[in-house]
Amino acid sequence: MNIHFQIIHPRDFLIAKANGVLDKVASISVLAKIVEDHPEGEDLLIDLRKIEKFATSMLDVIEIITYMIENRKVFRYKIAIVGNINRVKQPEFVENFAFNRGLNLKIFGDFEEAIMWLMRTSSQ
Repeated sequence: MNIHFQIIHPRDFLIAKANGVLDKVASISVLAKIVEDHPEGEDLLIDLRKIEKFATSMLDVIEIITYMIENRKVFRYKIAIVGNINRVKQPEFVENFAFNRGLNLKIFGDFEEAIMWLMRTSSQ
């Protein structure tokens, strides 16, 4: 597993940054660390802009989202994923799959758009 991640906790939401090669095992290990360190849950920004390679299949992505669903108490708030949108396989499918299972997850190509979405209240 060739991945480096950093978890930052600003006042309003949690940021997880990653670089290197991202695969299913690395993804779930980062999520497990979030579950361990922040069991109460909060809004989350996952910054994948420095990922060199996505080594995940669509089945892997479904398993990663399933892990989040199994830990819904932690992942019940907004989840923004920022990365090179052209490298994400079927972002609309991923968002819909997560939404249909009760997660409020959106994928962004622009960091500022993700921040603005996270900062909006639930009713906006």
